[in-house]
Amino acid sequence: MKKVLLLIILSYSFVLNATHYLGGEISWTCESSGPNLGKFKFYVSLYRECGTGASNFLPNPVVLTTNAPSDTIISCIQVGSAVDISPDCYDGSQEINCNGIASGSGAVEMRKYESGFITLNGTPPAGGWYFTFTDCCRPSHVNLTNGASNSYTLRAYMYPYTPIGNSSPLNAANCYDNSPKFLEPPVTVVASGGLVINNLLGYDKDYDSLYYDWAQPQTTNNGTNATFQTSYSYNNPFPSLNSISLNPSTGQLSFNPNVMGSFASCVQIDSYRQGQKIASTFRDYPLIISSSNSSNTPPLIAIGGISPTQSTGIPQFGLPDSSYYYFNVNAGDSVRFKITGTDPNLLPNFMPQSLTWQGTSAQIGSNSTTGCDHPPCATAIPFGSQTGYTAPLQNEIRFDWLTSCENYLIDGFNKPAVPYVFVLKFIDNACSVPASMTIPVVVNVFPPVIGAPDSVYTNVVSSTNTEIHWTAPSDTSSDFSGYLISFSDSLAGPYIPLDTVYQYNQTQYSINQSVLGTGFITVQTLGPCELPSIPSTPVLVQNCAPIILVDLPIIDSAYTSTKLFYVVVSNCINSFQWQMLASGGIWQNLQNTGTYSGVFTSALIISGIDSTFDGNQYRCILSGSGIID
Repeated sequence: MKKVLLLIILSYSFVLNATHYLGGEISWTCESSGPNLGKFKFYVSLYRECGTGASNFLPNPVVLTTNAPSDTIISCIQVGSAVDISPDCYDGSQEINCNGIASGSGAVEMRKYESGFITLNGTPPAGGWYFTFTDCCRPSHVNLTNGASNSYTLRAYMYPYTPIGNSSPLNAANCYDNSPKFLEPPVTVVASGGLVINNLLGYDKDYDSLYYDWAQPQTTNNGTNATFQTSYSYNNPFPSLNSISLNPSTGQLSFNPNVMGSFASCVQIDSYRQGQKIASTFRDYPLIISSSNSSNTPPLIAIGGISPTQSTGIPQFGLPDSSYYYFNVNAGDSVRFKITGTDPNLLPNFMPQSLTWQGTSAQIGSNSTTGCDHPPCATAIPFGSQTGYTAPLQNEIRFDWLTSCENYLIDGFNKPAVPYVFVLKFIDNACSVPASMTIPVVVNVFPPVIGAPDSVYTNVVSSTNTEIHWTAPSDTSSDFSGYLISFSDSLAGPYIPLDTVYQYNQTQYSINQSVLGTGFITVQTLGPCELPSIPSTPVLVQNCAPIILVDLPIIDSAYTSTKLFYVVVSNCINSFQWQMLASGGIWQNLQNTGTYSGVFTSALIISGIDSTFDGNQYRCILSGSGIID
């Protein structure tokens, strides 16, 4: 009887603790240098309901399950302390926070875990290597049928990658990818009856293309999906007065919640490189919809120039959930604009609400050189006389970023453009559920543009010296760093670099064609990032560079019966073919007949000339080793 009682108590305690587990996500990084070159490190974020009466249980360590051929157990240990990610408001006594409000009201803490360095050898299969963590139990949610009896399974996937030009996928030991990750903690609670606009803010250290989508929440194992109540589904997980919108490109989420309760959801971020999906991460997390201060409206955001004459880029507006700004710049350009948040709502004491700036990006630093992934960094500071990041009624922030080549050349991997995402966010201080507004800004950094050399031609000086000449492109922005001379024995390429000319006004280059051989030369201008312009039109260089002298007959008023035409050439010519221009403008080969002799030599003899020959045109086609006709 005691044994039975003990088992019942333990079982009850486990379920009680685990029902306060709210989900999380898994990601990884890959070391590209240093003593751990080629090794992986895995990261897990777990979320716990932390209102009064909630259990403080979360596992430590978090052990991942995988189908990858790893010799090491992927064990992730908690790093740092738990963080309360519940919303803040003007009155601390009304705030939603850990151990300060009843369980189930939206108080949430986050704990982070990371593994040691892991070696992964081999190539992921087409379906990918999975990395999962399963634990009990999922709390009851309005939109699910199976409530707290089912577990969570968090997951991430690593897929094979075949670079363009390779015949097979890379081995994972090549350390070719960092997974996408969620850059901000999730929003824990929103108010019913108002517009919710939030950004999920995914980030990829390699700046691969990201795609956002809804995913199935999973329960007792990888592949077992949670079941939804009628009127809800994995891609329609929240109650809303209008359609729920998740922008697949920017991660901007918009809806109008109209039913209170806790609602399960799962979002995935897929990363693509050269059109191939190479990684997926998933965030499984519930959202609590509260009735509190539902009449509060979110702040407004506007973007403008620092000065009235400044151009601010190209605004793109769609539905409220998908509006965003983008800027297309070349490396070396400056991006500058002012972000203004306004909110006319008043607090219950009739004082104006305060707005706090919470803009986020992996590219925003504490200054231009530190605090971001790829310096130079962007900075966001209070505008004008404003001294802090919180202000009543209106909050203005100045954005500055002087881009450089380092912002385009990411890990040496050239892309058409590198997209940097900045999520601009203002949040008010209403109690107990603040309202916020976000808008993404995408800055596409392209390589610097510099003109290509023009009017490229050759000048044969001798049998061992051919000069390449060109016209310098305009360089008004002083972006010039050199001329790249390239050669190919085929017009179609590939062209192999021969040399670089570093003087802007040096517009000729000499080659020894007897050593280089017959082929084609192109000239390109190198810009500030050592990136070449488009190539010039290829020019022909020939190993055989004959000096041709043509002996022309004198124009006679009377004809003689025999004439001699001849050419004098260098000894690299070993084949001759005389031709005559026939009717219709077609050149026809001559044959040795009674009229013509020597048609395959350097001298052509024409016999039996009469008036019918008047106006005839002749030419000689020369061929030799290392020459193209």
